[in-house]
Amino acid sequence: EELRKEGASRLEGRREVPRALSEVAMATSLADVLREELRKEGVKLWLPPFSPSVAPGVAAGNEFPALAEKYAKRLAKDLGQVTGALEDLRQHALLKLREKTRVTVLGKVLGGGPLAAGRQELRVELCSGMTGGEALTTLSAHLSDLAGATQQLRAIASGRVLAAGAETLEQQGWLSDLSRQGQPLRVLLVRSGPVKSTSSEGFGDFELFDAATGKLVPVPPAARQALITAIALHARGRELLSERGCGGVGGGGAEGGGEAAAATAALEFLAEADRCFERCEAAGAGALLGQIDNFGQLQLDICWAYALLGDTDHLPDAEKRLQVAERMINRQVTPFFMSVAEGKAKQGSTVDPQVLPSVKLWLLRGIARRCRGDAAGARADLQKADLFIRALQVDVTALEGLLVLGASRVQAVAALRRCGGDVEQAAAALLAAAPRRELARMERTAQRKFGTTLDGSYVDSALVSQLTGMGFDEKAAVKALKRSNNDVGVALDLVQKSADSNAPVDELALCSLISLGFDQGRAERALREAGPGGFEQAHAKLTAEPALVEGARMCDKGHELIAYTRPADKSGSNICDECGREEILPPEEIRRCAVCDFDLCLQCYELRGTGSSKRPADQPAPEDGKTRRKIDKDADAAAAAARETAEAQERAREEAREVVWRELGRCLRRGDIEDEVAGVELHEEDALLQQHLSSL
Repeated sequence: EELRKEGASRLEGRREVPRALSEVAMATSLADVLREELRKEGVKLWLPPFSPSVAPGVAAGNEFPALAEKYAKRLAKDLGQVTGALEDLRQHALLKLREKTRVTVLGKVLGGGPLAAGRQELRVELCSGMTGGEALTTLSAHLSDLAGATQQLRAIASGRVLAAGAETLEQQGWLSDLSRQGQPLRVLLVRSGPVKSTSSEGFGDFELFDAATGKLVPVPPAARQALITAIALHARGRELLSERGCGGVGGGGAEGGGEAAAATAALEFLAEADRCFERCEAAGAGALLGQIDNFGQLQLDICWAYALLGDTDHLPDAEKRLQVAERMINRQVTPFFMSVAEGKAKQGSTVDPQVLPSVKLWLLRGIARRCRGDAAGARADLQKADLFIRALQVDVTALEGLLVLGASRVQAVAALRRCGGDVEQAAAALLAAAPRRELARMERTAQRKFGTTLDGSYVDSALVSQLTGMGFDEKAAVKALKRSNNDVGVALDLVQKSADSNAPVDELALCSLISLGFDQGRAERALREAGPGGFEQAHAKLTAEPALVEGARMCDKGHELIAYTRPADKSGSNICDECGREEILPPEEIRRCAVCDFDLCLQCYELRGTGSSKRPADQPAPEDGKTRRKIDKDADAAAAAARETAEAQERAREEAREVVWRELGRCLRRGDIEDEVAGVELHEEDALLQQHLSSL
């Protein structure tokens, strides 16, 4: 009996196997059929509305049940089986996509604060299709003290700050693991306070000038804000390095153990400055970046921060930045200059401070080569840096003598280096510096007097004098030069047309046209075009013109103002002829009269009285053949509103400037930045140099 029961059980098991296999085969067949249907219709189950995100295991979207029901009816299959097969296909697609888009972040947290899991490093999986804001939210969720506070977290990879906007990680250079052969992306996570923003209006009054010539530097309007912001952020980062006991390219500081803290605080500003320089180059100021040394110094300062942090994870980025800095240094100093300076250094003479960026480059490159195991290359660079650091030292007695004259320590060191250590020449140079700076200041005042042209250049005061000498009004001459980008020929045509358009007309003919119901501005224009005795011709022209649109505003000559947006690919900008606002750039819309080359910003356009093709009933007819200027009944109210708007704009600009001064440490006000670079004392550099030299 027991044997019989056991045999029956085995037989039953053998019967269940084919049934299970048949179900698997059926499921496989259904999946193949559904896969083909999806392919035909172009349905992508891993995208919305079928999957709200690319994370595996996420619940299906709202449209998924309807899709399953549609295929169940079409294929005459059980709805549950179809739903299960579609869900398997969806999860399989998400897993495959996840493998292609996975970004494994290995984060080092700077600035203190505990990790949620108590680990020394933060490891998080992101997706390259995530936006920057989504990624920061995910990263901050893993930090116990920053959960939900994405505005207080900065993520820096390869020296670039992750932007919290709509750009994806891939668009910002955070590529998938596959592109790095499975290696994680090493990221610095920096805690910071909430960032205050400022409008572009807040940068309107700031200017850049050449430290060598003292003259203002024209900046393309589209790149102006990005360039000034980049320089300001760089200066703020340098200040932080200096304040906490570290030496930036242009900063020295008291000795102390705050190097890592300073580098952490400064790195956020330096990385953001680098991002602003990139935007500046994209806006058409690439040639200008090649002329200034700020960008090359920034690369050295970022590498200096890496060195102070002892961060070898960013060694590839540091090496790339050192190459950029070397190219810029080679454009600023010639091989002959460096050869002469090296000869002086070997003789024990004081060398010119122009070698300072090169010294920093050799020091940082020597450290990088040592980290790579290139002992010979590291020794050569570090020994060269050591030679020049010794040659940049100045005599303490001579330094104290210059301090008595009222010079700052930085100014005194810079003067001694420029004069080869000669204290008398250095004293003479310091005494001559003040009047030279005052002269440069006066030249800048004259340079900025008339503002800038459409392409960002400053209006040439000599050309203004040339046009006013011909009898033209100064205001009209300046306006014409602004619009012509200092082309005196074009400007002359513009002022002549403006003078012709203001020529007096026959008052009796004008009265007659106004009494017939024509607008005064249009009537004056028609009479000027017709010339003396051209009443009939002017009347015929006005009659043939289309009626003015009700409620339309007009320019000063009676033409209707049309909506206009400057093409993005067209250089220059627009200027409001009412309030004088400059640098109106796309996509901002203005109102324009192409005939008169007359522009209004939208605020001034709204304040301008509307035109009408008929004289209002309450406006009396001209008396005794004399014209009376048409006065808008709301003119006083409009003028008051315009003044109020202008005052509000000025208050907004002042508030923005205050934010800039507070956040950026007043770094844009300093006029002696060249002394700050040339007079840096290399205590921290020397200490780091000896540390690495002794280990070779």
